[in-house]
Amino acid sequence: MIKSNMKRIRIYATIVSVVFSLHHYTANAAEPVFQLSEISENEFSEAFSQRSKYQVHVDTVTSPQICKIICDKIIERLGSMDESDAMMYNPEDFKSDACTIVKFPFGWLAAIVHAAFENREYWFFNEADYRFAAETGTLPEINGMHHCVSKEGYMATWQDRGYDSKADISVYRLQDSGIQLITRYPDVEISSWEQVCWGDGNTFYIRGVYHNDDEESQADEKSIPKCLKFTLSR
Repeated sequence: MIKSNMKRIRIYATIVSVVFSLHHYTANAAEPVFQLSEISENEFSEAFSQRSKYQVHVDTVTSPQICKIICDKIIERLGSMDESDAMMYNPEDFKSDACTIVKFPFGWLAAIVHAAFENREYWFFNEADYRFAAETGTLPEINGMHHCVSKEGYMATWQDRGYDSKADISVYRLQDSGIQLITRYPDVEISSWEQVCWGDGNTFYIRGVYHNDDEESQADEKSIPKCLKFTLSR
């Protein structure tokens, strides 16, 4: 009787393990992925001319009460960090009249936080209860814009490498349930950007310049125009 029960338990455990593995595989297979490719200037220009169809406007928060709440939350979070991590930030930047707070889709507020090495970060807070949710990079500021979000809630961010002319670019998904990292591209050969936009099918486009630091490269290879496309696939 005992042996029979043990056999049933082993069979049940095996079935549960198989079901779990299949569920895990299916979930991973369903995760979206962005693929990076280089495109022509004409393809970028066409996508940029249609950008209003596919991306959303991100508003700056003007309410003094909300700005103060978020800044207080930032100071609170800095106080809970390890001292070495907290030293990356200047608490003086988080006065409510100095820190920029923006409102993203799906109920997220984000502070634009200045970190060491001239990098900027988003610190995301839930609009419903002001709880901290995620920390990401931002796009560099140009014409007062730090952000670019598709109508379905995809957001691209930029992180300067500091030690070379390349960048790390990540794509996130903003959802009601949370903020999810979809894809991260390290070592992207682009040093600065001039224009970015979202296009059809949640495709992200960026136009900029790559400053080649290779000592063996010719003078005309030092500053290379770049047009890149990040295509969503499944």
